Amino acid sequence: MKTSQNITLLPNRTFPRLDGVEPNMSLDDAERLNTYWNFNDHTAPQLTEPGWVTVPKKSWCAFKENGTDSCEPLATPRKPIDNGGFTSWIKECAPELINFVDFIKETQPDYAFMLTRWFAVAEPYENGPDNLNNDTVYLEMKSQLKKILPYIKKKWFILDSFPRVNTIAIERIVKEMKIGITTMSEINQELYKPQRFELGRHRHAELVKNECGSKYELIDYVDAFWNKTMNAFQYFDSNGFSYFTTGDHLSAHGLEHVRQIYTDICARL
Repeated sequence: MKTSQNITLLPNRTFPRLDGVEPNMSLDDAERLNTYWNFNDHTAPQLTEPGWVTVPKKSWCAFKENGTDSCEPLATPRKPIDNGGFTSWIKECAPELINFVDFIKETQPDYAFMLTRWFAVAEPYENGPDNLNNDTVYLEMKSQLKKILPYIKKKWFILDSFPRVNTIAIERIVKEMKIGITTMSEINQELYKPQRFELGRHRHAELVKNECGSKYELIDYVDAFWNKTMNAFQYFDSNGFSYFTTGDHLSAHGLEHVRQIYTDICARL
């Protein structure tokens, strides 16, 4: 598992894949790599950006935003977060909102990317989906957007909400495929964990429609993970390689799966 692999570069590729997946790999290979991704999660060397320098007294790095302990730039959680029982973010994230504003104000980038969780923006509505102007979370999102957007010269890309994965089922993917009794559709159903993501999508959509103009664009993963044949979300490929980790993040294989989305964005910047 820890042995480095020599990845063959294909003719249309000048860089190795992040996931180390090659053609004709077996279910055993999928089980091995899924375990590696679960164990290392985002700390795997393939996913670690070298050369960053911490900015003194700031919560970001010199070359890129480094996040603020997974708090969300547009809103702060007001309810216990469904993420392994963690509740401290309710108090910790509120003062972090200003850090995101300060970072954008200080750097004034041409383009900014917000790739984060959606716990806060998908909290239950206070007055239903049609009354967002009386919804505390939406109003905070709107306020943050108005503080940040003027300092972004061209465009702000924000990852839209998409359904999470039932992490306890990830380790069963290959085992169930080897047995051959459970279908791919049934395994994906075990992995599906919707939990309010639609609420975040609705709030984002209203921001785009009413507040942002052309400077705000959503990055949507739904199409990338939607299998039209199964009419369901797909969380692993036909060879058993998981797109997600037990740490609730995209695996290296999942990052390769959505790579084309960012290739397309970069091509038109």
